[in-house]
Amino acid sequence: MGIPEFLFYKYRGGFKRIKLDEIFFLEADDNYVNVISLTEKHVIRATFDSIMSKLPPDKFVRTTRTYAVAIDHIDVFNKEKVTFLGVKDLEIPVGKRYFGELKVRVSVIDEEGKNGEE
Repeated sequence: MGIPEFLFYKYRGGFKRIKLDEIFFLEADDNYVNVISLTEKHVIRATFDSIMSKLPPDKFVRTTRTYAVAIDHIDVFNKEKVTFLGVKDLEIPVGKRYFGELKVRVSVIDEEGKNGEE
């Protein structure tokens, strides 16, 4: 089985499709996960970890205990926040314990050539 291009979730008595390449970020919200795509907000009754386990690990990375972002949509990031390509006024927080993994996963090349590792 290859890498999925989309996922389905329960929606109004049926199932609704989310294209993975349209997802900007995910946000845990109690017993739900908000999946924010290019065109809409999907509210899914599931745990954050269960949804993360179904997403390709090379495409999504956690930035805090309750947020994950799509690597392909990142424009700028630092130790405090992530911003997205073509989206103004949207910032996702970055936690101290997640910053190192974020740098590695997006293949940062620093001056020393250490690939972003500290």
